[in-house]
Amino acid sequence: MLKTIYFPAIITILPIIIISRFAFGKYREKKIEDHKIEIKGEGNYEGLRLQLNDVVSIQSSDNYIEVLYIVGKDLKKTLIRNKLSVIDDEFPELLRTHRSHLVNPFHFLQWKTENGKHFLILNHNVEVPISKTYLNHIKASIHSTTN
Repeated sequence: MLKTIYFPAIITILPIIIISRFAFGKYREKKIEDHKIEIKGEGNYEGLRLQLNDVVSIQSSDNYIEVLYIVGKDLKKTLIRNKLSVIDDEFPELLRTHRSHLVNPFHFLQWKTENGKHFLILNHNVEVPISKTYLNHIKASIHSTTN
């Protein structure tokens, strides 16, 4: 009975289980990889690949953008030749707070108002200005993402 029923059943089912476990593992890896973003520069070798939640803010600086991001527990800054408007269009998860700033709402800590000017305080004490143009949109977006 062992040779006639169990042995053929195991030989038939075991490859199906192994293949499905392998395929599920690849799917899970790809799903985790989807949270990675690549900020490309205009040059051939410029670019930065990291997790979306590691990006704290992006600031425009002439024809360059300064990307502030977290590596481990440290805050790093990388300068890439690109336009802020291109990055804003490419990553809708990032919020525009000023004509020269994008922020990741994941790193929001608190609001700050000083002399009638509004600021966002992000992780690692990064302070980002908010212009009057974007103030209502930022308040609504931050409120909806923190609830």
